[in-house]
Amino acid sequence: MVLDATAGEVVDAALDWIMGYFRQTLRREGKSLLNSRFSAGYGDFDLQNQKLMHRLLHMDRLGVAITESCLLVPEKSVTAVTGIITSA
Repeated sequence: MVLDATAGEVVDAALDWIMGYFRQTLRREGKSLLNSRFSAGYGDFDLQNQKLMHRLLHMDRLGVAITESCLLVPEKSVTAVTGIITSA
């Protein structure tokens, strides 16, 4: 249970780091990221979208499989999307 919780925190921290990296890159272009990220299966972002993301990101090449119920394997694999804000 502790290992599972720790792994979840590590994955969340990794996503924060990735967003921070892209935030810096986009700032140079006068753009920014939304503060939130959205993963399939949360809120009204249907879990079925996981199939599309898995296919578009060629996650099978990374060794990430997807089950018929749209769960990613290994278990702590995640996908998320956010928005890019451009200056008017």
